[in-house]
Amino acid sequence: MDLQKFVDEHAANTKNTLSVADYSDMQSYFNKLLELVANQQLPQETAVTELLKMITEVNQGDIQVFRRRIMFPEQTLNGGNWPSKTGNPSGGNRGNAPTRG
Repeated sequence: MDLQKFVDEHAANTKNTLSVADYSDMQSYFNKLLELVANQQLPQETAVTELLKMITEVNQGDIQVFRRRIMFPEQTLNGGNWPSKTGNPSGGNRGNAPTRG
């Protein structure tokens, strides 16, 4: 999707205004979602759901909720418990982590 086209259509069809920083943060959020899906750390269905939530928040005027979602994706997606880049399940040696073989 062309971000500029989205911006223009959004501006023409809504009373809610987003700042330039919002659009920049939104692009970073999209990129993060795509990266997580590509690395198989986030199911594609979850990414689509997050995008739909974001659109709904903007359309309903929940701009503060929208901004929290796009500025802190780690806290929004998967409860902030993303898979470790080192391969440790659920953050490593916590008491509730599965035993290592």
